[in-house]
Amino acid sequence: MRHFSRALVCLFFLVGSLRATELKNATFKGIKNHLLVFEVDKQEVLVSAGDLSFKSFDQDGKPLTGRLGENVRPLVAGNVVDIVTSATKRTFSTNSKVEELTQVRLVKGELAEPGKTPKWPSLADPHSRRGRRGQDRDKDKEKDKGKTTYKAATVKSVEKKNVVLEVDGKEITLVTGNRMKFVDADGKQLKGKGLSKRIFKEGAQLDVTTAKSDDGTETIREVRQVHGDGDEK
Repeated sequence: MRHFSRALVCLFFLVGSLRATELKNATFKGIKNHLLVFEVDKQEVLVSAGDLSFKSFDQDGKPLTGRLGENVRPLVAGNVVDIVTSATKRTFSTNSKVEELTQVRLVKGELAEPGKTPKWPSLADPHSRRGRRGQDRDKDKEKDKGKTTYKAATVKSVEKKNVVLEVDGKEITLVTGNRMKFVDADGKQLKGKGLSKRIFKEGAQLDVTTAKSDDGTETIREVRQVHGDGDEK
């Protein structure tokens, strides 16, 4: 029984060692989808950082211990390291199986400064990280497609919500919007009550930006004075 027990212990450690993987001269690149990215023989290897409890060593084999986060100092983008990983585990971020980092040793490069966490470049596809903001930017681009700016347009007449401008010898009729932005000749935004009446004076020269709706109606979005006017400052 004693020999049998010893055999089981030996088998246990043998299986454990077989589950570990050692990668030599791996270049640390950054992080992608919450996984560490290494390049080994021109191939990308993704490794989970786990709970950041992996062992770490400098070029001389000295353990990096003590301060919290001391073990991540070898993981500076561009550094060459030897790493050891454990058996595969399923990750939450990618729902795929990857190995977890258990040991890292610096081979070539510089350690990050003590007490400072190195910045890991993000290697994720920018399209996958756009989220709501990216969608909003796309919507803004769609809106910009329907925008038109009339330079040095002369105000011919104003009647209720309609403004008639003369541009290159032609008259166009625009509709005033509820959220029009007014700026002076220097680009400084103008604020105050009655701006619309004060700016849309007959004969005034303005740069007018509009947005076109599906029915072809052009609504004024921004108005910029071409010349400074002391009464408006």
